[in-house]
Amino acid sequence: MVSDPAVSSVHAHFALDVDEHPVSVQDVGSSNGTFINRTQLQPHVLAKLRTGDCVRFGQSIFYYLTGTLLRELVTDAKKL
Repeated sequence: MVSDPAVSSVHAHFALDVDEHPVSVQDVGSSNGTFINRTQLQPHVLAKLRTGDCVRFGQSIFYYLTGTLLRELVTDAKKL
């Protein structure tokens, strides 16, 4: 759940496919769109996420992080 007035109550879906690609996102026809790295997704089309991708719903921004990159960021943050 994202607390953002620009995000629809059902805005996007995430899909997990272990065999093909770990995580994808799909805009479900939201009013304000879903973006990956500033590119707006076409409604109802799955888009693969890659580690480091910036995902935006409305005015809310998230980063998709996996394994090694996530561990590196946590380790670096602990050094601060």
